[in-house]
Amino acid sequence: EQLYLHLSIWIDNPDQIEWAGKIALGTAKGDYCTWGTTQALQHAGWNDILLPIPKRSTSPVFTSISITVNHSRLNNYPTVYIDDIYVCSVQPYGESMMQSPSKLEAYPEKELTVGVNPSRIMINDCETLNELSGVVRHLSSINTDPQYVKEGNASLKISTKGSVFYEQRFEVTDIREYQNHGYLHMWVYLEGANEITLSGQIELTSGGTCDIGEKSWNVGLINQDGWNELYLPLADGIATGTPPFNPSAVNYIRMYNDSGSEMTLYIDDVYICNVRGATYDESNTFATGNVADAMNVPLPMLLSCDHDLGVTQATLNTDPTYIKVGTGSLKAPAIGTERLVYAMPNAKNISEYRKGYLHVWVYINDIKLLGDGQIELTSGGTCDVEEIAWNIKTYVKKSGWNELYLPLSSPSYTTGGTFDMTSCNYLRIYNTWNSGDTEPLMFFDDIRLTTEKK
Repeated sequence: EQLYLHLSIWIDNPDQIEWAGKIALGTAKGDYCTWGTTQALQHAGWNDILLPIPKRSTSPVFTSISITVNHSRLNNYPTVYIDDIYVCSVQPYGESMMQSPSKLEAYPEKELTVGVNPSRIMINDCETLNELSGVVRHLSSINTDPQYVKEGNASLKISTKGSVFYEQRFEVTDIREYQNHGYLHMWVYLEGANEITLSGQIELTSGGTCDIGEKSWNVGLINQDGWNELYLPLADGIATGTPPFNPSAVNYIRMYNDSGSEMTLYIDDVYICNVRGATYDESNTFATGNVADAMNVPLPMLLSCDHDLGVTQATLNTDPTYIKVGTGSLKAPAIGTERLVYAMPNAKNISEYRKGYLHVWVYINDIKLLGDGQIELTSGGTCDVEEIAWNIKTYVKKSGWNELYLPLSSPSYTTGGTFDMTSCNYLRIYNTWNSGDTEPLMFFDDIRLTTEKK
């Protein structure tokens, strides 16, 4: 049965609460599950909170709870009271939903918005907004102006300067029948699509928060003023986080954008479906073309570096000075040791290249700055798991462009079990540097497989 954590929190000014606070329910082994305090503290006064506890294969024995409230003003601390903390098993909707009359009036009646019909699973119909809707950002409100409603009688209006503009926790939902051929659908209305950056994401997770059991798509798909109808292929989402994405227990969605600009947008009709609607525009493109096509290029290409979809650390460069092949390259970050990380949206069978090479172009402005590091391929979905790797200093030997042919049959290192050639799914490049605080300027291009050196 589904379990819930109930607690009541009173706060005088929720606007002082920052995202980093959390509510954590623990066992003897540590935190079992966590929620952000922005979900709990949506308005001044009493907030009566009911948080779904993720289901696991074994029943937990809870031994601790912690509540962290991070405030934004050093000289004006918020006042907080806490009451009625317990775990229960109740229906969170309809007549049997839990109420705490001593703290709040009864929740408004609300139809179950997470359910199954023959064609889709609704996540948020955006018709109502209350403590049980799961929408955790207090900047959200309900809009009924028909100009900004796409389906039904209302939409979700969000006005924010922050990076996260939509975040929702919902009842644990099984979407396994949709995972191979289905889509995450939503309508997004925005005036000023040029304010959407390429570093934001749309995220769907089974971990109850971001970056845990996650699939994500680039927020740059919101690429036109007015209404954008998104159909995000579930099979093509970038998989990140440990434990991995569990399609039988999806429970969280988030959208963020790093521009920092003030934006007002509207969201409507968020659901999982098996087929695209008749109004879907097949020409909806991003970067080098259709996102799925750009990210799921056939072998021998692993990463063309003409886009940065699914790439972390490195960013897209279009300055021809630092491009070796195609229309772009990937620039390493100015700080840190991780230069490029790429979690492939789908595992690739590279066994036909067993006796071949991983090809990479690497640019460095000054070879004297290059420290120790590796270029890694894994089948474990992360570094150091089922990994083969090559010493970067063995192959990058001069300033400027270096063309690398890394033999798959004789890597410099193996780590964390046997690399599975039939299921390659992760690439990472990292290195240290050799001259005080000066870091090298590095670019990467044309990462692919080949059966021979040229």
